[in-house]
Amino acid sequence: MKLNLMVRSFLFLLLMPTGCIHFDRSAFETVPSVDLQTFMGDWFVLANIPTPIEEGAVNAIESYAMRDDGDIDITFKFNQDTPDGELQVYHPKGFIEDTKTNAEWRGQFIWPIKLAYLIIGLSDDHGYTVIAGPNHDYVWVMARTTTLPDEVWEEINSLLVRQGYDLKRVKRVPQIWPGMARNPATESSGNL
Repeated sequence: MKLNLMVRSFLFLLLMPTGCIHFDRSAFETVPSVDLQTFMGDWFVLANIPTPIEEGAVNAIESYAMRDDGDIDITFKFNQDTPDGELQVYHPKGFIEDTKTNAEWRGQFIWPIKLAYLIIGLSDDHGYTVIAGPNHDYVWVMARTTTLPDEVWEEINSLLVRQGYDLKRVKRVPQIWPGMARNPATESSGNL
């Protein structure tokens, strides 16, 4: 199955639109600042425009750890297709591109390609964040918990629309953990 991971990673990079490496930064408004120490840690991926490697992801978690050199170790993991499906784990590296705001990063899955990673939404309490990918091709909505209240989803939906995203393309990522009586990824009042 390791070959499958390598093939999917290669296909992800191969199939990405060519504008992903050179993108229109002016199309996005990032948050004014990010406290990196507070931003580090685990985030549940609650919604996204999935990349090819994320198709069928369940219980996706992205984790950040600051390195001594100022770069960021990233661990992205999820179960494939079901909560007890095969665990997929990726270890990209993050680079802070804009050190004044810390809201513009580059992510590197495979050397030497670095892709845009823009923090366009971040709640005051760091309870949720919204990450824009290049040219509106990708987006990730992440939170410190597996669910968000409907009023927070309404805020996020408004942010995504303001930032130029088509909400029809954004999909919920199932977060189904042992002991949970319900699937928060399908609960909503018509929002994402």
